[in-house]
Amino acid sequence: MLVSRTSYESSLAIPRHDHELASFCLVMEGEYDESYGSRRRTCRAGTVVFHPEGEHHSEKHADTVATLLTVELEAARLDELRSVSRVLGEPAHHEGGEVQRLARRLAREFHTPDSASSLAVEGLVLEILVAGSRQGRPASDVPPPWLRRAADCLRARFRDSVTVGEIAAAVGVHPAHLTRMFRRHLRCTPGEYVRALRIEAARRAVADTDASLAEIALAAGFADQSHFSRLFRAAHGMTPRDYRRSRRVRPARVSSQ
Repeated sequence: MLVSRTSYESSLAIPRHDHELASFCLVMEGEYDESYGSRRRTCRAGTVVFHPEGEHHSEKHADTVATLLTVELEAARLDELRSVSRVLGEPAHHEGGEVQRLARRLAREFHTPDSASSLAVEGLVLEILVAGSRQGRPASDVPPPWLRRAADCLRARFRDSVTVGEIAAAVGVHPAHLTRMFRRHLRCTPGEYVRALRIEAARRAVADTDASLAEIALAAGFADQSHFSRLFRAAHGMTPRDYRRSRRVRPARVSSQ
């Protein structure tokens, strides 16, 4: 899959055309009218638009710049997903709801990448495809037995670069189903789960060892110290260095006369 960000100038008119690859996009800013077949839709900020492969459409943009985050799926990957997602089989669009929420999270991952972003992006794309084709079936509150095994796999390999597909294959489920169950029962994506494990491992090392922050960051699976420090501060409200100091301040001795 290819994720890209594209801006279109204001008042742009794009004649009828098609794309070889199936795709979906989040309109991040701006607005445009799109004609496809005999139908028409208005795509504004927050709209998520699904385009099947070979769909013919044209666009007329408003008098503001439009920015889109687009995900294109190669034919082989699309074939793998057809059994769990029907959303790219025909034109569709969503405004609001779970699809928009997940797409906005995908945009944040795209714009603030770190060493776990590839895993997080892959998981979010799969969640979006499943959410877009969901038919409102009632969800079970009981986690499937394989979900614990998947979590155990990530805990054992959180320092490594792993993919959703590798973990799904290890527990015998489809990658899209794995990401959906992670969200439903663990309230996070596999990538977010790995990120939390890395931060916790690093937190313990900061508190209990004298290793440098750079060494701790690499040992926990972060790409570099700056990524580690930024995520640590977001999670704990202070830098790793300040956290280490706070853990090592000794109470003053009080003597009695």
